[in-house]
Amino acid sequence: MPITYIGKTTHFKGKTLFEILSNLKNFGVGRLVVRSAFQRYPEPTFYIIKKVEPQMDEENKFGRVWVEKCFRGKKVPGVREVTTSYKPDFCLISKEDESYYLNYELKEPKVERILPREIPFPPLLREVLLREQKGQEGVMENELMLELHYRKHVLTNYRVADKGETPSESFRYPGLSPEFLEGIKVNYNA
Repeated sequence: MPITYIGKTTHFKGKTLFEILSNLKNFGVGRLVVRSAFQRYPEPTFYIIKKVEPQMDEENKFGRVWVEKCFRGKKVPGVREVTTSYKPDFCLISKEDESYYLNYELKEPKVERILPREIPFPPLLREVLLREQKGQEGVMENELMLELHYRKHVLTNYRVADKGETPSESFRYPGLSPEFLEGIKVNYNA
């Protein structure tokens, strides 16, 4: 008789964080754990356990854990709380392998990419703004630029261009090629 699996499949491989930490001395403070989901990166990604507050339930399955994170070979500054400790995706790093993770150095420095500070308005919105400002004095058409706001994240190799600096990355509006915009003429009398 063939085996039939019932239920939802999962991509997690391992144990929950508290299943591991509850079996260690001092709840594993100072030890290293990895998530299986981060094994896909060539650089090591791991957590160093800094502080553990178990909830003291019957099986010691729940609580709060603060860690120092190293993502893709680069340490993230500060200590943060792990919010995914309930997922069965953690694995303890043996003491013999800890030196590899802690002493890892990036082979090549990642290239810093420079993002634009502002971009032109989309064509239709630009025409609406020009129409609204038609009667006003001192408004220049080339001053109409949309200022971009980015999420600040410590793990990226991006930075926003300074005033007058040329960005290395550029953005286009989806579906709007220069050839498409070339033949458009605007009727301001409409």
